Amino acid sequence: MVSIFLFMQSDLYAQGGTTVSGTVVSAEDGSPIPYASVVATGTTTMTMTLDDGSFVLKVPEGSVTLTVSSFGYKTVEIPVSSQKMTIRMGVESENLDAVMIVAYGTAKKRYLYRFCIGS
Repeated sequence: MVSIFLFMQSDLYAQGGTTVSGTVVSAEDGSPIPYASVVATGTTTMTMTLDDGSFVLKVPEGSVTLTVSSFGYKTVEIPVSSQKMTIRMGVESENLDAVMIVAYGTAKKRYLYRFCIGS
């Protein structure tokens, strides 16, 4: 059983890659951006930032850029770095009026369902 564990562990190390970490913040005021998507460009390897904007991602060998996106912010492509990264995202002014949530009044669930599916 020990030999199986050692084989599995060595297989993980043989895959290579780089672990990158950092924080995603707003370029305007430096506040953290939670739940931003961080993707190793050209792969399916991705993660989301935490509430404090931090992330850790093991990128495959050969990945050279990260693509970072979040609703309301401009998508950023940045080179992979082995040092802790601070990624600043500018506000996407064109999409700021895209969503308006109205949270007052009452409605029956069946009427909302009909409205959503267009019946």
